[in-house]
Amino acid sequence: MSEEVAKDIIFSLTGIHSSGKTTIGTLLAQEGFSYHPEIAAMLIERGEAPWIEGSTVSTEEFQRSIMQEELRRETAALSTGVHVVETFHPGNLAHCLLICPDADVTRHYREHAQHVVREKRVIGIHLDIDIATLLTRTQLYKGRQIDTSFYAKLGPAIQGVYQELGMTWYCINSRGTIENTLERVRGIIQGEVGKR
Repeated sequence: MSEEVAKDIIFSLTGIHSSGKTTIGTLLAQEGFSYHPEIAAMLIERGEAPWIEGSTVSTEEFQRSIMQEELRRETAALSTGVHVVETFHPGNLAHCLLICPDADVTRHYREHAQHVVREKRVIGIHLDIDIATLLTRTQLYKGRQIDTSFYAKLGPAIQGVYQELGMTWYCINSRGTIENTLERVRGIIQGEVGKR
């Protein structure tokens, strides 16, 4: 993306597992957009999730690690330019609200997310799929059976966070082809960048 056009916007790319976030982000990166993958996925790859055999990390510690990594990345890499960030604060806050709603990390996350959307231009792009579509795309995640009851709540929780934070956000039905979803996401990004 041309630096002449790009100002400072963070696009929070959210959706449940298998909604296409990573694929869309990777394709956007190939087109020259600044894409930042999901922090939770990186921590899971390193074995730092509470459900991984042998892990001593609690759910709250895992969420705190995600938040701390997001804050580090936000300071180091997201200060200027146009960025597509997978999940980002809205998606992570929705996770916290579902799995540890009364924890300190959830309160801190909410406070920081409120601060970020006041101080920066953050636009939500939610890739929406239903549970039937999820199950046609994958049955397992990292060797574990997909918890469909959790994912049935997560999509609406993310959308609720966008509303609570007063953000501009878009919901895209991503049940179709990846090409169609990519075209719609690209159109939103270009439209929002062009608004300034």
